[in-house]
Parts: sequence; C-alpha cells; structure tokens
Amino acid sequence: TQDVPETITIENMVSDVEKTVLNFRPNKAKAIGNYFGMVLSEKENNYLLYEKYALIYLETDYKNKNPEILNGAAWYFFEHIENKKSLEKALSWALESVAKESDFYNNDTVANLYHKLGDKNNARIYAEIALNLGKDAGEDTSTTEALLLKLK
Repeated sequence: TQDVPETITIENMVSDVEKTVLNFRPNKAKAIGNYFGMVLSEKENNYLLYEKYALIYLETDYKNKNPEILNGAAWYFFEHIENKKSLEKALSWALESVAKESDFYNNDTVANLYHKLGDKNNARIYAEIALNLGKDAGEDTSTTEALLLKLK
C-alpha cells in the first residue's frame, strides 16, 4: 500500500514545530508552537485559529509578554473577533500593554475594545488619552477622533 501524504494544515504545522522544539527546549515547545500558530493564522486570515492560538499563548503568561505583542493581538481581536469572552481577554492584554508602555496605539486599542464591549465611559477616557498622546507624537489621530465623536 502507498502512504497517503498528510494534509498540510496550520494545526499540523504547529504540531511539527512543537515536536521539533521539544528536542531542544521541552519547556518552551507548547509556547513556541502556539506563537507560531498565532502568526501563521494571522498571515492566512484564519480568525478562528488565530483566536484559539492567541488565547492559549497569551493567557499562559501574558504579563511577561512584550507590549507590542499584547497590543497587536488585542487589536486583531478588536478587528476580527466577536466572542465577548475573547474580547474581554483581549482588553486585559491591551490594558497590560498600556501598563508596560503607554502610547497612542495601545490606548487607542483599549478605547476601541471598550467601545466594542459597550463601555462608552471607559472608551471615551482611553480615546482621549490616545488622542493626546497621538497628537504629541505627530500620529494620524483621525480614527480616534471619529471614535470620540461616536462616544459623545
């Protein structure tokens, strides 16, 4: 009998990465596999798999993650994910990003997540912070200004 080749899927690639890393850094294999799954799912615009891998990767130890990774994942959730519990997790990542290094982008992410979750008061607070930081940094703040208009 002839061997049928395994279908190449994101999940299979993640599994292969984990198996490879297991030989060299066993305690990091799952984390690296989940990060790889997150990155590959984003590249492939596979929102459900991105959500799955991001939740596993970031929730294991998100307080030790880089603020840009936290904000990037939170923004991706804002743009593509509708599950309220997942959006609440993304909000915690965005808030952690702000706590580590407050800038226009992560405050804007927090504002947008609060707005998507229906909390206009906190959305307004963070949008105003983002707007001030963005203007000080010379950023294009037009989308934040539009959000503030929606929140009036």
